[in-house]
Amino acid sequence: MIRKLFLAISTRKPLSLSIPPVDHFEAHSEAIAVHGSGICNFIAMEYYLGILNRTYLVSGFKNGIGGARVFGVMGNPGYMSPETAGDPQTYVNQALLKQYENVSFDSPSFLTLDSANFFYPMKDVASVSTDMTRKWGMGNVRYSGRIVIGLTNKTKRELILLGLQDVQNAANVLKDLI
Repeated sequence: MIRKLFLAISTRKPLSLSIPPVDHFEAHSEAIAVHGSGICNFIAMEYYLGILNRTYLVSGFKNGIGGARVFGVMGNPGYMSPETAGDPQTYVNQALLKQYENVSFDSPSFLTLDSANFFYPMKDVASVSTDMTRKWGMGNVRYSGRIVIGLTNKTKRELILLGLQDVQNAANVLKDLI
């Protein structure tokens, strides 16, 4: 029982594109592309209310950064094959994703589809940075690192990129849009 608790709250190191593989989960050498309507798209989890979490399809546009909730609360998934754990689409509910097919992320209707959705105009984004350190509490969820979006109102959004994604490239594209 206690072993399961510690396993659920501990974490593995983030998946890396540049560091040689250290275990069988890191056998991939290329990031898996995420398709979306933005210039930059990625699948990311964000913690809220302490230990709860949400998963988003985050897209960067010339006019802002939007996030569409594509999965609810995710628990520790237990064992997943390396291919499954590395694929960001594994962490997406396809039925939720389908509701955003013909909706622009910067339209008022997008924000009303789900109260967890967000959109920040670029004038409200102060900074974009990365954090490649271990994230406590991720358990067996495989992730590539974090992108931290600093807003002009001094708040931050920490987005944990799930599966094998190119964190630095996504952050660089978002920085270029500011």
